[in-house]
Amino acid sequence: MFLAEAIDEGKVSFKRKYYCGDGKIVIDGVKIRDHKKFKFLTPYEIIVQSSNVGAITLALKLRSEKILQQAV
Repeated sequence: MFLAEAIDEGKVSFKRKYYCGDGKIVIDGVKIRDHKKFKFLTPYEIIVQSSNVGAITLALKLRSEKILQQAV
């Protein structure tokens, strides 16, 4: 859902690779990890590889109001 919204807003490109934190990211003191250490992935690869870090990275490109609207 976040990916579709980010694409609609022009914040994400399918052609670009996004840094996936080497498989880990910390949000509000909570460590989130992937099952592998991914460096750079396209949005398609983020979905295929089921990268939590990649999905969060793309979601963070959205405004917080949009994220809250989708969570409810």
